[in-house]
Amino acid sequence: MVKRSLLLLGGLLFVAACGDDVVDGQCDPGLIQNPVTGECVARQCGEGERYNPIDGSCVPGSDNPDNPDTPDGGTPDTEEPDYDPDCPFFQDCDSEEPAPWIPPADGSYDPFEPQDPATATYHSCDPEDVGSISAPQFLLHRAGDYLLAMDPGAEVSPLTFFDRSPHAHMFEDQDKGYAGFIVSINPRAGYSTATDMAYWLSDTLNGLPGVEDAQRQGNGRTYRTHDGYNASVLNHVRVNTQATPGEARDALVAAIFGVSQTDLTYELTETATADGSDLHLSYKTVMRSDQQVIIVGAFTTATRYDQPDHGARFAVEDLAGGTALAMAGETMSDQCVSLTLRDTTEVDIIISMDASGSMSSVQAALSGFANEFTTLLNEAGVDWRIGVTGVDCEGIQDDEELSYDFRSLWPGPDESQLPPVPIPFPGEMDLGGPCRSPSGVGGIGGGGDNNGKLVGGGFTRDPQTIADRLNDVSSSSHEYTLTMGMAAIDRSLPRAENAVDKIRPNAQVILVTVTDEREELVGHMVPGMSDSISSSTRTDMENFLDPWLGWLARPDVGAIVYGLYRVPGQSCDSADQGSVAHGIHHVVTETGGSYGSVCQPDVTETFRDIAHATRDLTSGLRLVGNPYASSVRVDVTDLDGVFERSIPRSIAEGFDFDTAYNSLMFYGNNSPETDQRVIAPFLRWNRNVIPCGEDAACPGIAKCIAGRCG
Repeated sequence: MVKRSLLLLGGLLFVAACGDDVVDGQCDPGLIQNPVTGECVARQCGEGERYNPIDGSCVPGSDNPDNPDTPDGGTPDTEEPDYDPDCPFFQDCDSEEPAPWIPPADGSYDPFEPQDPATATYHSCDPEDVGSISAPQFLLHRAGDYLLAMDPGAEVSPLTFFDRSPHAHMFEDQDKGYAGFIVSINPRAGYSTATDMAYWLSDTLNGLPGVEDAQRQGNGRTYRTHDGYNASVLNHVRVNTQATPGEARDALVAAIFGVSQTDLTYELTETATADGSDLHLSYKTVMRSDQQVIIVGAFTTATRYDQPDHGARFAVEDLAGGTALAMAGETMSDQCVSLTLRDTTEVDIIISMDASGSMSSVQAALSGFANEFTTLLNEAGVDWRIGVTGVDCEGIQDDEELSYDFRSLWPGPDESQLPPVPIPFPGEMDLGGPCRSPSGVGGIGGGGDNNGKLVGGGFTRDPQTIADRLNDVSSSSHEYTLTMGMAAIDRSLPRAENAVDKIRPNAQVILVTVTDEREELVGHMVPGMSDSISSSTRTDMENFLDPWLGWLARPDVGAIVYGLYRVPGQSCDSADQGSVAHGIHHVVTETGGSYGSVCQPDVTETFRDIAHATRDLTSGLRLVGNPYASSVRVDVTDLDGVFERSIPRSIAEGFDFDTAYNSLMFYGNNSPETDQRVIAPFLRWNRNVIPCGEDAACPGIAKCIAGRCG
């Protein structure tokens, strides 16, 4: 075993805890500083106790299994690590959580098990298109229940310290110049979400001695992993230090476990060098349960990361994105998508317009803006169409013009009686729940039976027709703005060529919600919705909206949601109490759209942003399933299938994979051209494409949609 310890570089001391020597102003003899809390705590515990570095306490236990040092001061046994394979590090194992999956002991488990490409193709790929895909390196930890796909060129090692092994690995790639880690730990007290833990990690880094200006770059992205867990991905931090990537990695991992950096033991011979620039950390946090969070991160230098085509940039981003991690026991298969590019990119836009009395001025402003909006869309160089729908909803479960898959998203009568929330329209819940009043009863809150019908019967490109349709939506007091926009999408399926009432086969779908109220269905179903909501209410809301997000992400939908509404955290004197659109805001951010405040003086500014964004939103090739980003390759052929060139991965002259849109984005002169065929083979995790015939075949809250669980 090789012990790696951090050095003094450039006047910066990167240490995670005090050493054995007492330093003035630090800890007294017999105590050690806990870098998680900053306190001086007992380095060893008494008989029958164990040391918990998370809070620096000695807690009941036996044989000191978790002491920072072995009881006798000897060398930890690294050949046969002493840990309970069914109990993660510092986890309370009295819970009823099932034990993690254990691979076969004979070594027969292989995560890379390509299927017949003919059963996993999309569009028009041929079997030979996937023939050259190579398997990644898999980093497996059975007790930690993680499987990480990563660069085959990286050197990896399990991490040990004291007399046991934590659930962690270290890795490093000298050629590309990055160093990283994966750990499976308990969420820290008071940190209940993946986003919370993402901020905890950056705070922990910033709290290390000598680190005073580690700066977060953005807030990361809230993400739903392919196997159904909440995550915060693509978190980025810049650290002003001359330390090497491996040294910074060691300091942070030591702080995570609350141990001295010199206690970290692993076998790595490669060393990613410093180059005189700052360091860049990219990482993700995946919340598996209230007892397990997995953190994956990697350091490289700022100079390497800032190069648009450097291997280190893509290595750390792919690790920090949502695509590289799975549960132990997962497998991969090959996949391929292909598309022939047209002269212009197609986009079909549906505007879900709240036309209640309080929205009259916004409605007038947008109808008056129709001419300029269509001009901006033309200038974006896309082939666009616009449909308009209202927000009234009635008897949704009996509307057989809507698909069963969409109607099944709606709560049943029993479900709708559960939340003890105020009913906006008295009597509606007595008639069967949200949007369930039978036909003929109607009129509850001014509702009708629109249920997502497009005004005028379809899409149009005529500015005056768009303006008229915005003025013609019903003036219902219902506020089903998001859900009726989705109903309009459902009515416009299946996709069809040359049909005024159907989404075109290759069109990007954009849904625009316009309202000064929250989404009514979310208000019905999630207790505690008000201008500000608690963390538990937010969790309830996100759980309720997960299947709706899954529906929007279906390959035949692939919609990006924009919104003009009352934005959480922004003041708005003209809106009523409780009208903050937390649910709509969550869906907008999850699908990669953008938003504007309905309270802003010029509400048309948001529509200008939508017009300007259409070129970027529709320039990508959407993939299917949950691709492993590092495996994606892009080739270009002519229409006869004759190979012309491969496109390199580069954000300046090539392609990149965007996890938010699940699509390839093209940049610069290497972008494909009209009448060329783009072929993109890649690997995907199998668990995210589960064939089904009914909802009962799908795990958890997933539903059977178009033959797949989603």
